[in-house]
Amino acid sequence: MKESEEMAMVAKKDLQIRDPFVLPVAEEGKYYLFGSTDKNIWGKGTGFDVYVGDDLEHWEGPYPAFRPDADFYAEKNFWAPEFYAYKDRYYMFATFRRKQSIAGHRGAGSGPFVRSFCPS
Repeated sequence: MKESEEMAMVAKKDLQIRDPFVLPVAEEGKYYLFGSTDKNIWGKGTGFDVYVGDDLEHWEGPYPAFRPDADFYAEKNFWAPEFYAYKDRYYMFATFRRKQSIAGHRGAGSGPFVRSFCPS
């Protein structure tokens, strides 16, 4: 997310999101809202988006948080992302294809996250 990007505020009631996960980042005074946002979560996945807010009621976004590479191992069922801070990095855990999970990392809470672990 770039400082210069202008996004309209979205009220909580107007969000289209499943499996919501909120990451509070106290040092920024911000909340990051992630979730399953594809219109059809049973079909081809496009990735995960993030919304950024100050008060859990009004959100800016969506911003892309994760987009799969062309050689990514899954195409369907991108579900339930969760994000955690650990040792100056943020890690993403999510389910793809209903079989496996993945971990990703990024230096900022808003992403974009990159694949760092994928079980075989």
